[in-house]
Amino acid sequence: MNKQQTKACTDSIPTMLNLHKRKIVPSSVCSLCHAGEQLVLHALWFCQDICSVWSSCFTSLPSEFYRVSSFRDLLELVFCSSLNAEVFVMTCWSIWSRRNKLRVGEVVWPLNKIVGVAWRQLQENSRSGCESGVREAL
Repeated sequence: MNKQQTKACTDSIPTMLNLHKRKIVPSSVCSLCHAGEQLVLHALWFCQDICSVWSSCFTSLPSEFYRVSSFRDLLELVFCSSLNAEVFVMTCWSIWSRRNKLRVGEVVWPLNKIVGVAWRQLQENSRSGCESGVREAL
């Protein structure tokens, strides 16, 4: 597991909740869906605004994917399943990158382009000789 994946699994990335705890932002509520606190699992998996990304990436998922209680559990499920883990991790990176850009007012990819962005990044990593796109993601 790389450093960024470890940070996500230990809830150490700068979610709205973590930024709020450090008094950097006034609220811990998800800035996309406004439906609850933005934990890592919410930001990368359960947020209603990104559900379309995951449904376009993986058409049918077993129900246990929707019952996870932590990002670590989700990642373990992905790595133990037949899903393409590299695509999953790179899609997480693309979602996270998009969220960060939105937060600071930068131009972002439309949600319907996220999976394409993830695939292109994986292809670029492959062409540039990276051993694995997963190593560079998140």
